[in-house]
Amino acid sequence: MSKSRRSKRESRQSETERRKPGEAAFVYRRWSLVAVTCVVIALVGWRTILAPRARKDADGYNVVLITLDTLRADRLGCYGYDRAATPVIDRLASEGTRFAQVATSVPMTLPAHATIMTGLYPPRHGVRDNGTFRLTDDHETLAEVMQRNGYATAAFIAAFVLDERYGLSQGIDHYDDNLTLRYRLPTPQAPQNPDRPANVVVDSTLAWLQSRGNDDRPFFAWVHLFDAHQPYAAPEPFRSRYAAQPYDGEIAFVDAQIGRLIEGLASLGCSENTLVVFVGDHGEGLGDHGEDTHRQLIYESTIRVPLILHCPGVVQAGAVVDRTVAATVDVLPTILDLTGLDIPQNIDGQSLVSNAPDSNRVVYMETLSTQLNDGWAPLFGVRDIEGKYIDAPTAEFYDLTTDPNEQTNLLATRRDDVSRLADALKALRVTFPDTAVASAVTPTEEELKRLAALGYVVGPGASDGPRSQLDPKIMIQSVAERIRGIHLMQQGKPREAIIIFEKLIEQSAGGSSEMWSSLSGAQMMIGDTADAIRSGRRSVELAPKKPERWCALANQYLRIGNDHEADVCLGEAERLDPAHGDSSLIRARAAMANEHYADAQAHCRRAIDLDPVRCAADGNALLGLIHNRRSQPDDAARSFEAALKHDPRNGTGLLGLAEILALRGQRQRAIELCQLLIEGQPEFLPGGRLMGQLYFETGQPDIAINILRTVLQRSPSDREAHLQLARVLASTNLVDASAHHLERASALGEIDFNALRSDPAFGPVLDHPRVVALENTQSLK
Repeated sequence: MSKSRRSKRESRQSETERRKPGEAAFVYRRWSLVAVTCVVIALVGWRTILAPRARKDADGYNVVLITLDTLRADRLGCYGYDRAATPVIDRLASEGTRFAQVATSVPMTLPAHATIMTGLYPPRHGVRDNGTFRLTDDHETLAEVMQRNGYATAAFIAAFVLDERYGLSQGIDHYDDNLTLRYRLPTPQAPQNPDRPANVVVDSTLAWLQSRGNDDRPFFAWVHLFDAHQPYAAPEPFRSRYAAQPYDGEIAFVDAQIGRLIEGLASLGCSENTLVVFVGDHGEGLGDHGEDTHRQLIYESTIRVPLILHCPGVVQAGAVVDRTVAATVDVLPTILDLTGLDIPQNIDGQSLVSNAPDSNRVVYMETLSTQLNDGWAPLFGVRDIEGKYIDAPTAEFYDLTTDPNEQTNLLATRRDDVSRLADALKALRVTFPDTAVASAVTPTEEELKRLAALGYVVGPGASDGPRSQLDPKIMIQSVAERIRGIHLMQQGKPREAIIIFEKLIEQSAGGSSEMWSSLSGAQMMIGDTADAIRSGRRSVELAPKKPERWCALANQYLRIGNDHEADVCLGEAERLDPAHGDSSLIRARAAMANEHYADAQAHCRRAIDLDPVRCAADGNALLGLIHNRRSQPDDAARSFEAALKHDPRNGTGLLGLAEILALRGQRQRAIELCQLLIEGQPEFLPGGRLMGQLYFETGQPDIAINILRTVLQRSPSDREAHLQLARVLASTNLVDASAHHLERASALGEIDFNALRSDPAFGPVLDHPRVVALENTQSLK
């Protein structure tokens, strides 16, 4: 320990000795002691009451940092939610110190955790968005400080957004981000965000703790729990119990798993010498201000988070800090202060132990996601204990004491408060770097020339352009509309989706990369390849640093047979993120289409090796398809089973294995796989067709008819489904209906009448006048 640090420690110990026995570590006003507090204030003054001093430090104690993703403070019992089922978290609060007003710096997982781990605001640590930024090695993390001071360090990560590639593993001996097993399906809101539930994360944490054996070093364990993130699908019994409030159900499930973790610490004898820090990374909109999820607005619904400190004998039980605003940027200095370690210089956070609560303190918040992803204005803001100022195209000020839900903008009437906070925001931003120190990849001059020669206008990215005047609080309604358009595409209604996307682009003065990408996909679905390519190129121009946009455009080029441009796009995706396995999967599909099966298999294996979290399931499923093409059914079955091991709902794996089982005569098992497929992904139409066929073959034509009709409701132009339904209807002597579907199939392509005659099921309908006329007409063409 440094001399200055030792002097500080001795000073704190001396002050502790001068106190009365049992005096609080944190002496803050409690709800039940308001009158007594007021008397004491009058006698001895505010600073004496609010200057927190610990009875003893947690020097050498273990530290467990629990970060709760997407957790609103106002959904916990200890924060006043009367419908909460959070007994474990509430007990931690009652046995520890709870901070009533806590702000995250940004409503997105990666940058929010970068702030927690560095004690820096996003403009300083440089991570401004999910997925395209990385915390660089020149920033020191909390784990690095702990590791340097003799701590064993571990992290247990619940979601891919915090994968090791994004830089938060610095200083961590054991970074458990094993997410190769998919536990739930992607959604339009979270299309590719592998995660694992809290029980699995806690299992991994407890296993690591138990494996330490004779390691007598204190440990730092970061436990990240993602369940409250959309989609809300808690396991039973929480799903049924909270069917009307699924978000609350996820939180109740997480609370139970935190209980398991706390019990595990107790069973290992760690309870009395472990500091537990419980903090949310950001909240969730839940419809407030028109925002269903998070990232695009900085109202309290997504900015206010819980923060609880729990450490017997060190942190006062039942204390509530409610006369100052705290922030997630304070987590690093507070933990280091409590454990007696040096706090890095030049950080933005402050220790909540050594600094007296300051009612004038101002904390910073932002979201650049609106600019980077939507083409809207970015948002910057500050708040103190009473009010919040938001710098937007139409600025906002809210009195949080009288209007905690931020319903009334007092910008015009509270000019002194507005000026004070607006000046505070300007003063903060002046101290920030001109350019964020971030890992967002930029092309070399040679690469820019190569792309420009192909017609790509690739600039530095939306964040570096002029600030848009599209106000996120106005534009937020377009998010739900875009999701509705994606659902229409999944339901086989791309023309309706196109109308929505085109309208959104017009309303938003040019549209975002996401809007253009969605429009491109819908245009390709209807065969409008030229417009699909144009829309895809526009999507890339608006978000040139996103590898997924380049991969999407490469797919479009492959659809029209332009392998050269597809290769350019894939090369750019690989340069931006060498570990982005989708580009290898796209190369594999292209090689398979050209019957270059050995190359296709090599690309699949490369994708799985490079990016197992995102590509192990799809890569193995694609290997299964390649084996099928090569007439290797046993190898195909093994590959499909491997895909399902990683993702039990993988569509290609379920369908491929079901087809093989059907050929082997294992129809009932094949039906079960198809049922899983269409329950999770109703838009996966081949699964419905196969299941209809299997029910027919097992003597259940009524069920087959219903399934095939459902398929055709979703995709009226599915020629194969019309033929299958005609076959089932004919076999049950519903010849008029069968003839109708044969006519529909004929309109979509020629029918092989010789094949129909060889199939006894079609026998009853072949002499139907309309079918005879249909065959005659086709023969004359």
